[in-house]
Amino acid sequence: MPFSISQEVRDVNKKKVIKVGRSGAKRKKRILITAGAAGVFLFVSIFFLIGYLQQRSFETSIAEIQAEALTVMENKDEIKPRPADYSGMDVETLEPGTLNVNVQDQISQFGVGTIEIPSIGLKLPILEGITQANISIGVGTVKPNQSIGKGNFALLGHYMTNSGLLLGGLKQVSKGDEIHLTYFDKQATYRVVESKVIHQSEGKYMLDDPEEPHYLTLLTCDGSRVGTDYRLMVRAELIE
Repeated sequence: MPFSISQEVRDVNKKKVIKVGRSGAKRKKRILITAGAAGVFLFVSIFFLIGYLQQRSFETSIAEIQAEALTVMENKDEIKPRPADYSGMDVETLEPGTLNVNVQDQISQFGVGTIEIPSIGLKLPILEGITQANISIGVGTVKPNQSIGKGNFALLGHYMTNSGLLLGGLKQVSKGDEIHLTYFDKQATYRVVESKVIHQSEGKYMLDDPEEPHYLTLLTCDGSRVGTDYRLMVRAELIE
């Protein structure tokens, strides 16, 4: 067969076209994959950004009502004992949808004092009883008829990942730190002697024990995981 340069050129060009076509398809596929990955990354980034901004807004709201509650408590003229709810039945995770408290009314009815831990910059109002409204703006008394210098004076509050909100900073408390308490017309200073994680079933840490000395006990959730069965317990003894 006579040698045909034109046929060979056509064959070579055909192979080039096929090769270029395949290369172009691969390049197009890579571009689509890259674009898809970028789109997913952008979507996820926007999702997390919205969540972050919502959380910041929520924390700002808590900080504002916490500060308002403390101011109202410190300016309260008269503190009178009144019936309160200690059941904790309505207590739930603190979320934007559950943050609905009339601060003035709540402090007016149930505000009974303040707690301050200078080492962690904590100062909160104390409210009588354990309800969602009470512990959304401060800490609540666990039992009725508690008093400074007698039995186990127990307070409970919400944990927050932001250490400046509610009992979020309690994990930073160290043995020897002082706690200042005002309750009705009495004032006292305590020193931290113990801090540990307990199971929620260990209710003895909230109860009075005739064989135990007087303690101040603070309780909050251990960490931010919703529904955790563990609590952070801080105990302090009266020094003055």
